[in-house]
Amino acid sequence: MYSDDGLDEASIAAPTSVLEMTPTDTKRYRIEPRTMYTIEEIRGGDPEHNAEIMKQLADGKGSAALIEVVAMNAGLALLAADAVSSYEEGKLQAEQLLRSHKLSDILNKMQQ
Repeated sequence: MYSDDGLDEASIAAPTSVLEMTPTDTKRYRIEPRTMYTIEEIRGGDPEHNAEIMKQLADGKGSAALIEVVAMNAGLALLAADAVSSYEEGKLQAEQLLRSHKLSDILNKMQQ
């Protein structure tokens, strides 16, 4: 997988080419974010800033750009792990989790 803007992950700023390989098939396709954003909209910073970004995402309060990029890449990861049957299904599951506040509950339990 690589995006047209040079990232080695799914991008929110350009289409991404995907090579999906299974034991019986190989598929090439392109994915795009629902809305195009700039890389600056998801740029991290120092550890404290990055932790705040993660907390916002876990609390269901991340920006649309952050939710999109995390959902896109999680969707591909879920597909690679055979946890879903398609990228679209994985992306939808990730979006639902990010918007549900359940991720915050999971992280809080892990910290206890």
